[in-house]
Amino acid sequence: MLKDEGTKKVVTVTRKRGAPKAQSKEAVGGGDGSIVTHQEYRAMVAEAAYFLAEQRGFTEDGVTDDWLKAEELIQMRLR
Repeated sequence: MLKDEGTKKVVTVTRKRGAPKAQSKEAVGGGDGSIVTHQEYRAMVAEAAYFLAEQRGFTEDGVTDDWLKAEELIQMRLR
């Protein structure tokens, strides 16, 4: 919507929301028989990657390596 209010122009933008994403029902099994949902797994990896980045001083280089190392650590813990 565009209105002319003297010298000011006001623009209102409306976006349609898409359908909400379906929750992933995939699960990762732990070695002790426990089950971790994909969402929980990603949260665990993200937290581990954060702490790895903190140890590096939060520099930009190494972000991908932090994530991959975090996945490796979490997978080892879940076995």
